[in-house]
Formats: sequence, C-alpha cells, structure tokens
Amino acid sequence: MSSWTFCLKCSGIIAGAAETAGFAQSCIHKEAKDLLIHTRLEVKAITFELGLDDPSYFSKSFVRMEGIGPSEFRKLNRPTF
Repeated sequence: MSSWTFCLKCSGIIAGAAETAGFAQSCIHKEAKDLLIHTRLEVKAITFELGLDDPSYFSKSFVRMEGIGPSEFRKLNRPTF
C-alpha cells in the first residue's frame, strides 16, 4: 500500500468527506513530489503509481499547486550526483 493510500484510509476514519478529499489531495501531491525527486519514473508512470488515470490532468493539477510542471519541478529539485 502506498503512503498516500494509507493517508487516505486513516483520514477517512477521523474526518468527514470534504476534509478527507482535501487531505487525500495533499497526500497525493506530496507523494508526487517525492517520486519526482527520488525516482527516474516518467511523469506518466508516476500518474498511474498515484492511482490516477490521466497524465494530462495530473500535470495540470501539479501546475496549479506548484506553479510549474512536474518535469520542471524535477529538474529544479533533483539532487545532482
């Protein structure tokens, strides 16, 4: 079970539906950032790893939250080896 799935299940136990949706979105966003920084997965693969169906929707949502796309976020935040 991914960490965001765990967050979603736990939050559903202690919060109402609207609060759970916002919390789930935050968990998904955090997990997306972690995957972008710490893996070499393509954005499309990350979308599906997060349980989402549409890479285009994921990218647009990411831009709304971060102000930049997932690929640009990765370039700016990935550690150099």
